[in-house]
Amino acid sequence: MAFFTAASKADFQHQLQAALAQHISEQALPQVALFAEQFFGIISLDELTQRRLSDLVGCTLSAWRMIERFDHNQPQVNVYNPDYERHGWQSTHTAVEVLHHDLPFLVDSVRTELNRRGYSIHTLQNSVFSVKRKKSGELQELLSKGSNGKEVQHEALMYLEINRCANVGALKTLEKALQDVLAEVRLAVADFPAMKARAEQMEKERKQQTIIGGIVVAVLVILVAIGAFTVYHNMHKKAETKASTETVQEAYTALQKVKNTPKLVDKKGGLLISKNGYGKAVEGAPTVELYMDFLCPGCGNLHRQLDADLQKMGVEVYSVSTDTHFTHKAWHDASDTIKKIQYPMIGDPTGAITRNFGVMIEEEGLALRGTFVINPEGVIKVCEIHDLGIGRDAKELKRKIQAAQYVASHPGEVCPAKWTPGEATLAPSLDLVGKI
Repeated sequence: MAFFTAASKADFQHQLQAALAQHISEQALPQVALFAEQFFGIISLDELTQRRLSDLVGCTLSAWRMIERFDHNQPQVNVYNPDYERHGWQSTHTAVEVLHHDLPFLVDSVRTELNRRGYSIHTLQNSVFSVKRKKSGELQELLSKGSNGKEVQHEALMYLEINRCANVGALKTLEKALQDVLAEVRLAVADFPAMKARAEQMEKERKQQTIIGGIVVAVLVILVAIGAFTVYHNMHKKAETKASTETVQEAYTALQKVKNTPKLVDKKGGLLISKNGYGKAVEGAPTVELYMDFLCPGCGNLHRQLDADLQKMGVEVYSVSTDTHFTHKAWHDASDTIKKIQYPMIGDPTGAITRNFGVMIEEEGLALRGTFVINPEGVIKVCEIHDLGIGRDAKELKRKIQAAQYVASHPGEVCPAKWTPGEATLAPSLDLVGKI
C-alpha cells in the first residue's frame, strides 16, 4: 500500500478511524479512536505521512491490546519484528513497546539503554494515559488526557522503532535488558516524594541563606566603613601631630619602602579605578581613587576580592544537558562534586536548546561538550565545542571572559592570544600586517 496524504492532523485521525473501524467493533471504536488521538498526539504530520496507513493501523491495534489489560506490578516490554502473518502489519524496523505506570526517568532510561547497545531510534512515541481499571487489571475506561480523580491511574506507553534485529536471540536479550532498566528506575524513584520534599526544603533554605547573606554583607560593609573611618581618623591625627617633623614627601618615601603593597597601586598608595580599567583615568569624566593602609588585613582582603570568581565578574552561569531535571536532582544527591554546584542545571530532554547551539548528537540523543559566552545583548562572543572525550579548562574560560569584557568596554582594542588583565592590547591597523 502506498503512503497516504492528509491535509491536517484532524484529517489523519479521520482516515485512521475509518481504517480502524474495519478491524474492531462499533462499540469499541470510540475508545480506540480516543486512544489513537493521544497515541499519535506528539508526532508531526510530516512524520506520519512517511509511513503507510496500514502500518499505523497495525501498531495502533498492537499498542491497544497492551493497554486493554495491565497489572501495575508487572510492567510490559515487547520487542518484535512486525510481519503480516503474526501481527497484521509490517515494518522495516524492530518495534519496541513499553507499558509502565507513570514514573520520571522512563523515556530517558529506555533511550539511553538503546543508545548504549548501539541501536538507532527512528521513531519515538510517548504518551501518558489516564485510565480506570477493574481489580482484574481489565481496562474499564480510557479518559481524556490529563484527567485526575478517584481511582484514576496514569500509565506511560512508549512505542519505538529501532534498527532491525534479525536474530531472535537479540530480540529476547534486548527485551530482558529493558526490563532490568525499568526495575532500576522503579528502585531509584521509590523515594521520589521524599526527594521532592527535600528539594523544596533545600530551595527554601537557599532563599533564607540568600537573605541572611545579604544581611551579613550589609553588616560587613558597615564594619569596613567604620574601620576605614577609624584608620583615616588615626592617620589624620598622626599627620597633624607629626607635621612639624615630617613632610608629605617624606611620608610618600616611607610608603614606598613597604614591601607588601599591591602591584596596581601608584607611588602615593592610591588605586585608580575607571571604566577603562585599573590605573587608567578617563579625560573629562569623574574617576575614583582608593587609598588604603595595606598593613590592615581587611584592606588587603578587599584588594584580593577585586579579581574574584565569575559571579563577582557579573557572569551568569548555566549548565545544560539532555537529561531531565529529575536526573539532575538524583545526580546532585549522589555526587559530592555536583552537590557543591550553585549555578542552575537546566534539563533539555527534547533537545531544543542543544539543537539551537549546534551540539546535538541526533543518533544518540546526547550533546557534545560546548561552552558559549553570550553578551548582555544575546550575541555569542566565545564558542568552544569539544568531543565527548576532551576536557575543558575553567581557568582558560575565565581568561577568555575577561578578554571579552575588556574589548566590550574598549572599542577599537584587541586582546592577543594568552592575554591577561593588565597586559598590553593591540589596535588593528595596516601597520601590523606581516608583523604579528
